[in-house]
Amino acid sequence: MEADWKPLETKLGAPRCAGFMFMGRLNGINQYKHGLSRRYLFLDDEGLAYEAAGRNEFREIPFDEPWRGSKSH
Repeated sequence: MEADWKPLETKLGAPRCAGFMFMGRLNGINQYKHGLSRRYLFLDDEGLAYEAAGRNEFREIPFDEPWRGSKSH
């Protein structure tokens, strides 16, 4: 699977994507992991944010929510 960086670059800007790894895609959700904080960011192709909601399931959330309390963003 080829990495899809467009949703992440659109949300954060290309320079801020350098610390992320593309972990894959599941059910239309692109999964990115920050190398230092080890936190995941789940985005669909339109840039909407999601959180894990069970095995192989996601729930839409506001974009700033995955980063609350994180010093990595």
